[in-house]
Amino acid sequence: MTAVEYVGSVSSEGGPLLVADALTVAKWRGVEDGGADYDRACRVSSPGGSLAMGGSMGIIWDLGGPGTAGVLREGFSGLVICRAWLSVTTVAEGRATIARFAEIPLVPQRRMLLGRIHVASGALVVLWATESGRSVRSSEVPGQRMGKAFASVEGSMLAIAMPSGMYTCWHDQVELPVGEARRCIVTME
Repeated sequence: MTAVEYVGSVSSEGGPLLVADALTVAKWRGVEDGGADYDRACRVSSPGGSLAMGGSMGIIWDLGGPGTAGVLREGFSGLVICRAWLSVTTVAEGRATIARFAEIPLVPQRRMLLGRIHVASGALVVLWATESGRSVRSSEVPGQRMGKAFASVEGSMLAIAMPSGMYTCWHDQVELPVGEARRCIVTME
C-alpha cells in the first residue's frame, strides 16, 4: 500500500455509510420521502455490501456503531475509509494513527468483498445513509467537504475527486498497539 493523505471525515450517529458516485448519490433520499432508501440500506448485512440504486450500484458500509470515519486517499485512485477505536489523546495523534491503519496492506485471507461501483462523474461521495443526496451535483463537489448546504448534519457527507472507472470495495479489520479499526478500502480496477 502506498502512502496515504487524510482528506476528511464522515460522521454517523448510528447506521451505515453509503459510498457511491455523485450522480448516483443525487438520487438517494435517505430518511426523506418515507425513508425507503434508508430502510433498504439497513437491510444490508453487516459489515456491508452492494445496493442497487436506480441502474447503478452503491456500497453500504457499517462503521460498527455511532462515530466518525477518517477518509484517506491512497495514491491517485484509491480511498481508505477508516473507523478506529483508539487510546490516543489528541486529534493529531488520532489522525496519524488512522493514517497508520490505512497504510496496513489488505490481506486476502482477512478481507471481505463488499462489491463494485462505477464512478462516472469524477466524484465519489461518502455519506451517512440517513442523509439525502438531493443537493449533490457532481460538477460542484469534487474535492469538497460538504457542509450544511448539502447535508442536514454537519460532517455527515464528503465528496472526493476520483478518476472515472470501476472500483472494487473491500472490508477488513486491523489492529495496532494503540487500537483497532474497521476499514472500507476502495480500489480502482
